Amino acid sequence: MGKGSSKAKNVFLCGLDNAGKTKYLYSTMQDISGEDFEPSEGFNCERVYGTAEKINIWEGGGGKYIRKFWHTIVEIIEFKAVIFMVNTYEPHRVNEAKEELHSLMYDFNLGKIYLYVIFNTPVIKKNNFVKSDNPLKLSEWRDLMELDKIEKESGKIIELKSVIMDVSGPHKKLLNSIDWICNRIAGDEESEEEKEEEGK
Repeated sequence: MGKGSSKAKNVFLCGLDNAGKTKYLYSTMQDISGEDFEPSEGFNCERVYGTAEKINIWEGGGGKYIRKFWHTIVEIIEFKAVIFMVNTYEPHRVNEAKEELHSLMYDFNLGKIYLYVIFNTPVIKKNNFVKSDNPLKLSEWRDLMELDKIEKESGKIIELKSVIMDVSGPHKKLLNSIDWICNRIAGDEESEEEKEEEGK
């Protein structure tokens, strides 16, 4: 169980349809790397435990119709972090993904958040060889998504991290992404507590 506050903080998991969001969500909860999941058509929420904090991950469906409701959920729920996923097997949709991420980061109702961008690249195993069909480096994906631009201009991002990851991969590797977020949320809480103590 996490060691943070008694109340779990909220994290928004989003990305286009077929990005691997549902697989990622349930794979962070337990080692189910061999299972497949039906994509979420609406919103889905699960409690996930990191080493320093527990969080509620709200998964937003990535279908074109449901994406417009991303802005509704950030209006009614306070999120401490956003996990945005991109399917590197669909490079023809990168502009669509970029537009959705930028639109969300500039949303008036979104508060200060940590942004974790996952470029989901499933690893293919065949004849004892392991390979990835992702031809681009992380820096190239960052440029295509214009991550540096939104980090500087949106005014919403406390810290940004981006990774190339196979969300079908080992459970422990997926937990590293959860811990990155949980550790920063827990650190913010400790800072707030220290400020309150100093003010007494």
